[in-house]
Amino acid sequence: MQPIVKWTGGKRREIKQFKEYYPDSFDIFVEPFFGGGAVFFDLEHPGRSILADTHEELMGFYKEIKAGRGDKLYAMCHNPWHHLDRSRKSSGEVQLPEGFRPHDEFTYYYVRDEYTPKNRAEEAFKFYFIRKTCYRGMLRYNPSGHFNIPFGRYKSVNFDDLVNPKYQQVLQNATIKTSSYEDIFKTYGKNKNAFFFLDPPYDSAFSNYKHEFGERDHRRLADHFKKAKAKCMLVIGKSDLIDELYKGYITDQYAKKYAFKLHSERVGKEINNMHYIITNY
Repeated sequence: MQPIVKWTGGKRREIKQFKEYYPDSFDIFVEPFFGGGAVFFDLEHPGRSILADTHEELMGFYKEIKAGRGDKLYAMCHNPWHHLDRSRKSSGEVQLPEGFRPHDEFTYYYVRDEYTPKNRAEEAFKFYFIRKTCYRGMLRYNPSGHFNIPFGRYKSVNFDDLVNPKYQQVLQNATIKTSSYEDIFKTYGKNKNAFFFLDPPYDSAFSNYKHEFGERDHRRLADHFKKAKAKCMLVIGKSDLIDELYKGYITDQYAKKYAFKLHSERVGKEINNMHYIITNY
């Protein structure tokens, strides 16, 4: 299965590079930096899974899918103005431009900046709708914690994954948590029958302002990794810090090419980086 949410740094296209290094057997699958969950959805582990991330809206969205409310979210995303605050629209506070489309720029900025969800389903709708319609599915927040990616200008937007029953099914044996990786290690790290897949932010001054992850975090993560009784695999970009922290644990490496944009440069500039496959088993 493919991830239902696009996530920066997701490993969907890289799984073939490291899946041969998964442990031969395990009872519990644990992913403390869940994000888009590419490995979880590809693995389709039949047993218990622990899925965690510190991003509240993301994990709230997965809980709605698990609870079987994908149909409701689909209806809200497919025709958002049927579900948005009708009282504001009818009172004239929201003036719909002539010829507007449900997923046009006007709707995007209204949902992103003006719409206030009243329940968990509406929170999940807002999260998924703006992630699907924003520029390149990116995730970024300003210093005040507000999502600030511009409109994506897509000709069409597909929300069909929301009504794919397989996503609800594969989440049924999963415990979904809004938790830090440290809390997850404290709870499950001593379990010899658990397999941790770790996909933390890269060793670069990472910050999307809402969730920061710096050198101190990487050092704490390495400490948990080395002390864990559970089987742990970490996939991360090569750097001097990672070389230092995981000396003796690096199992293999592979080349990763990806495109990025800096300021006014056009999208498509490519850089190459080596990624490490790091295991404690």
